[in-house]
Amino acid sequence: SSGTNFEVVLGSLIYYDYETSVLTTTKIVHPGYNGTTHQHDLGLLRLPQAVTFTASLEASEYLLYVEIPVLEHSECVNIYGSSIITDQIICTQSTNGESTCSGDSGGPLVIVDSEGTPTQIGLVSFGAKGLCAEYPTGYTNVAASLAWILQNTGL
Repeated sequence: SSGTNFEVVLGSLIYYDYETSVLTTTKIVHPGYNGTTHQHDLGLLRLPQAVTFTASLEASEYLLYVEIPVLEHSECVNIYGSSIITDQIICTQSTNGESTCSGDSGGPLVIVDSEGTPTQIGLVSFGAKGLCAEYPTGYTNVAASLAWILQNTGL
């Protein structure tokens, strides 16, 4: 789908203080997306050119993260219901008051294996508004949409 301009800001943690931005009009929304139930809550933006890291455009030196356990599927169903918690959703539950919150949507859920290799398994999708650490966070299950991602990225 196209028509609307999207500005992708690069090289900054603060929107209004950035080095580089790229405009694109190409967005690809998952065809199964449902904003009410949060199913397939992911999309892609196709950039007109590759992004190259330089001295002034580099990955953040500040890795913001929290270690948080993945919640059993049945526990999350008991809280949010089976119409929302499907195999498309992974849940986490804060154990120490740290959690995702407003503004974190689209952020990664990553697991690290015994060799230290990180794998992204989810994207922040939803949580209980205003109660970030009290209720589970729902993540879009990346593996459940991997075929669609590969089809639309050519990877």
